[in-house]
Amino acid sequence: MAGNVTREDYATLIAAERKDGNFAGQLYHDQSVFGFEQHAFSDLWHYCCPQNELVEEGAFREFEAFGQSLIVWNTGGAIRAFANICRHRGAPILNQNARGKGSKLTCPYHAWCYGPRGALQTAPTFDFRERERSEHGLVEFPVLIVSGVVFVALQEKGGADVARIDGVCAKLWSYHGLESSQIAASRVFDVAANWKLVVENFLECYHCLPNHPHLSSVCDHTKISATDGEEERKEYGKFFGQWIARARKLGTPVTTRQQLQIDDAQFAVCYRCAIKSGFDTLTQDGSPVAPLMGQFPDYDGGETFGYVGPFLHFSLANDHAIMIRVNPVSSEATQVVVEWLVDANIDVAARIDVERLTWLWDNTVAQDVELVERAQTNVKSLAFRPGPYSPLEGDLAAFKQWYLARVRNGLSPVSAYGTELRL
Repeated sequence: MAGNVTREDYATLIAAERKDGNFAGQLYHDQSVFGFEQHAFSDLWHYCCPQNELVEEGAFREFEAFGQSLIVWNTGGAIRAFANICRHRGAPILNQNARGKGSKLTCPYHAWCYGPRGALQTAPTFDFRERERSEHGLVEFPVLIVSGVVFVALQEKGGADVARIDGVCAKLWSYHGLESSQIAASRVFDVAANWKLVVENFLECYHCLPNHPHLSSVCDHTKISATDGEEERKEYGKFFGQWIARARKLGTPVTTRQQLQIDDAQFAVCYRCAIKSGFDTLTQDGSPVAPLMGQFPDYDGGETFGYVGPFLHFSLANDHAIMIRVNPVSSEATQVVVEWLVDANIDVAARIDVERLTWLWDNTVAQDVELVERAQTNVKSLAFRPGPYSPLEGDLAAFKQWYLARVRNGLSPVSAYGTELRL
């Protein structure tokens, strides 16, 4: 895990990047590049959890995103986010993955205690005056809540413009009832690969037919997303028209296919599509696995698919939702966190067959992990050359253009630490 790319080197690498192929190998493995990315993309919104997970006053959880550990805490009826860093010696206040409920948090190192709004309450042996205590409060980060979905940015001065997220996702997320959802199951996949390789994999289905038997057996969109065969496209087009008629008869939402927009501060894509003939939901046999969510009057056989780029990918069925979070850890390590959401008003232990619920994406993400780790293997090779994008990798190509434009144009020049990244 090298770390010897200077700022000037990074600018040179970015300037030399071509639009019609993968990134240069060094951008997939150098730790200095990862550091520049942390600064350049610090204003992006990272999915944290459903709002209902923090609905009780005092509820908190440790949350990690792009190499930073945060405390997300419901204080005074509002969800706030703070750096998980004690202001005395810098020790973490919460352990990794910690969750709980309380009106104050105490650092286990020297017992500095913090209350609502992150204010320092007590510090043993220190006789701080009120003004001095205010100067040693926890560092706060912005929180965004869209239709019951909690996001956190990693820049004190604010996050990226939310117009695209709010305009594209909010209405459909609300229809699916994400404001009233709970986590029924979750899994963390540790991936020995760069986060961009993970994102690129999730943005295309060119690899789906030979590698995802579970997904291909459930989702008929592979007939247009994983192949360019004319007959397959005609077949899916006919089925899609039938699904539209079914959805309109029920009064459920129908949308058009969307593309990733490279000029967005933070791109967001959210649209509905048909699952498979005879399937009501995203299970092995297409039969329901949970009660209907949100405003669905009955099963319409569709899913709402999309992503809030580049760190959240989602698939929302009528009776459950899958949220896939990409968490960059280092230049060659990424966490993929998968959560399965159901209606908050049901008893998961009594009503949900978790194995049936998780069957599709548990298997599909595990297969993806193997693929991206395989791709990471040779990015350091002197023989590595970026390959071209296929006609089925349009969003992947757009993601690269978005990445390059954002860095080149300095859309987020101020980092969480107040320093600038100028290229």
